[in-house]
This record gives sequence, structure tokens and C-alpha cells, in this order.
Amino acid sequence: LRRSLIRELMDVCAADPRPQGVRDAAIIALLYGTGMRKSESVDIDLDQVDFEARSLQVLGKGNRQLIKYAPPWAFEKLQAWLDLRREDLPAGAEDDAFLFNRIRRGSHITRARITKHAIYYIARQRGAQVGVKIMPHDFRRAFITRVIEEHDLSIAQKLAHHANIQTTASYDRRDDNERRRAVDRFDY
Repeated sequence: LRRSLIRELMDVCAADPRPQGVRDAAIIALLYGTGMRKSESVDIDLDQVDFEARSLQVLGKGNRQLIKYAPPWAFEKLQAWLDLRREDLPAGAEDDAFLFNRIRRGSHITRARITKHAIYYIARQRGAQVGVKIMPHDFRRAFITRVIEEHDLSIAQKLAHHANIQTTASYDRRDDNERRRAVDRFDY
């Protein structure tokens, strides 16, 4: 996923006047900004979010407790969602321990946790709005590729929480042009 596509997805969410627009922007921001899996995103509780450290504790594969870090813009989207949820569910909104609620037809925010299937649907729906077929795991691939591009494979492995660096390397989606540009930058 190109960075411009992420901006387009954020614009589509911002143009949606329903609560789904704000919630979906926060979900996409966390999936792309942290590289977390969809299953990790649905299981996050509010007490696992640290706005000061910009981190989230998630339960990863193999029931491992992981710390995911997110960029400031992702936490801004998350804060916007929490503010809207608090506004729409004033009585007892703080009782909802989980981060993302299901939203029913008619833009009714429920007191139920979002599901993995809903994350899949959000990725597909928002992708279709910008003319691209997107799966939730595409955000993780894009995150890992970007970290590899801007830092290195070792940092990407640590942020992705992969035990084997070969697993991380398999996420690298850069093409031949990128490899050619890397060689072109070599001087003598």
C-alpha cells in the first residue's frame, strides 16, 4: 500500500459523517501505524493503551504479550474515536473496557466489541471506496516494508515481533526498481 493510498483512505473516512468514519480511521491508523494483526486490534482494551508513551499492549500470536508503538497521527485518530464514543455513549461509556465498538445500521454505537470479521469488512469497504482491493493484512505488510525501507530489517523484525528474520524479510514488497535505485546511489 502506497503512502498516498493511506492518505486517500483517511480522506474517505474523514468524509464519512457517520461514527464509522471516525472509528474506521482509528482502526486503519493502528493497523498501518503499528503493523498489528487484525486479531490483535479487536482484543485491545482501554487499559492497554498508553497515550503518553504512544504504545499499546496487545496479545499476539502464541498468547505473547507485546508492546506496539504508534506514530502521533495514529493516536490523534484514536483520540478522536474515543472522544466521539464518549459523546455518543455518555452514560457509562467508560464502562466499555474495549477500544473499538461495533456500530449498527443507523450509526448506532453499541456496547459490543468489534469482531475480526468487521475489521476485514472495513478494510474491504474502505479499499473499494478508493478503488483498491485491500485485506487487513496488507496494512501489516505495508508497515513492515516501510520500516525496512526507512530503517533496516532488524528493526522491522523487532517491531513485527517475528522470531525469525526470514519471516520479516518475506514481507519486503519493494520491487526491482527500488533495488536498482539502491545500487545507483553507490559512489566510488
